Amino acid sequence: MKQAKISESKKAEKDLDKLPKEILRAYEIWARLIEDHGTLMLRKFPGYRDEMLKGEWLGYRSSRLNLQWRVIYQASKPNG
Repeated sequence: MKQAKISESKKAEKDLDKLPKEILRAYEIWARLIEDHGTLMLRKFPGYRDEMLKGEWLGYRSSRLNLQWRVIYQASKPNG
């Protein structure tokens, strides 16, 4: 059963096509982890450094894919 749903914006979809292969692979693993196990699972992997954001990004979260790349997202439950 899916724990969360990943929806990319049109801009994100275009940006994903431009990523280096190793970063795209890291993103795919990150997305699968969230979809299958939810955001709480990220806490078991300290390298992701998943955290809530503040200020104008309130309501969003950030996870590291490596030292240079982050993904900013909003968690949502899957429909149905």
